Amino acid sequence: MNKRAIIVGLVGLNLLLLGGLILMAYELPQAHAQGVGRGGNYVLVAGAIQESIDALYVLDLDRQVLDVILVTKEGEVPRLAGRRAGPDLVGDLRQLPPQEDRRRRPRR
Repeated sequence: MNKRAIIVGLVGLNLLLLGGLILMAYELPQAHAQGVGRGGNYVLVAGAIQESIDALYVLDLDRQVLDVILVTKEGEVPRLAGRRAGPDLVGDLRQLPPQEDRRRRPRR
């Protein structure tokens, strides 16, 4: 091996070590979800309703209601298309007739 190949190899190794040192020293910022305090007990689900309309379903577990927020994507900036109060989940589920037990019973 000649001197030039050794120098090129050492310079490459130094650059590799410098890159590793920079990556080890850089720390990603921490993300705090609801860092101030919990605003409520919610479950959020997003879904497409039509080609240009998306919906955000918000289940408020404290009040036990489902709300729907509609967003239209026409143009560059999304805008609020509407908000609809959903059903009263507790009241609606109480009105359902009792279901028969359809689980298989073990044979004897």
